Amino acid sequence: MSSIVCSSAVTASTPYLNSAVLQHRSAQDFVLTGSYMGDWNPVYWIANYDGHGDDTVINVLRHIDHDVMMRSEDPLSEIKNILKGHKGSNGSGSTVSLVKIFADRVEVGWIGDSEIIVSEDGNIIFKNKKHDMNHTEDVADILKNNLATLEVGKKTNTRVIDDKTLELIYSKYMYWHTINSRFNMTRALGHGGVSDESSTAIIHFKKGHKYTIFTSSDGVGDMLRVDGSDDAFLIAEDTTPMQIAEWAKARWEQPWSFKDYDPNYSICYPKGSTDDISCALFKHTSKV
Repeated sequence: MSSIVCSSAVTASTPYLNSAVLQHRSAQDFVLTGSYMGDWNPVYWIANYDGHGDDTVINVLRHIDHDVMMRSEDPLSEIKNILKGHKGSNGSGSTVSLVKIFADRVEVGWIGDSEIIVSEDGNIIFKNKKHDMNHTEDVADILKNNLATLEVGKKTNTRVIDDKTLELIYSKYMYWHTINSRFNMTRALGHGGVSDESSTAIIHFKKGHKYTIFTSSDGVGDMLRVDGSDDAFLIAEDTTPMQIAEWAKARWEQPWSFKDYDPNYSICYPKGSTDDISCALFKHTSKV
């Protein structure tokens, strides 16, 4: 398990905690929020999933009692242990982002290509390193150990350059020989546990500041500009999860031009082909 630790100091605040889901093509996004009483203060939590392949894994995740599981010291290990007991998951998987917010810190863990952002007084202080095909260390390690084969396809994937422009990029997948399955990430839940190592981080709160924690599936992430200029909207004081979800939906459905192609030519994603969207926000409404 890889980990990152960011530091400083103490106490609690009255929070805002909410989430939103807009299901589209596969209806496999899933997000829950909740809280429980810790030793001295409430602990708030977010669990954000994005399933892929068949529904085997996402259906197992939906039936977990998260009110119980999120009290665990290591809920990611709990999830992986639950999935080990289910057969037939080679062609099924999910990303996961788990967040626990204490009075003095936030603990995050993730597997896959979903987003986690932490901001302090409107300034981003943490972004998770996603387990996607741009994770060069993961890709190199997988290939070095002959765990999977890198498959590069045609320029059918996209990334957002500005409000109206997409760039076409090569599709990339990892083909895992032992399970005869492929997915476009370096790590994911499910798939027989072939590559489900988690990453974690702890970000300590500084007294006298306010913090925002954002999570989302790639239904939001794939619609964010690559230069990061949409991030301010995600963590703005008045932004809600449903506003973010509706904003991402509008981007999926709008006409797009393509970088290095005729700017007068535009196209929309085929109806019904847009991704599922899920996100959650925690915000301190007063300084910790």
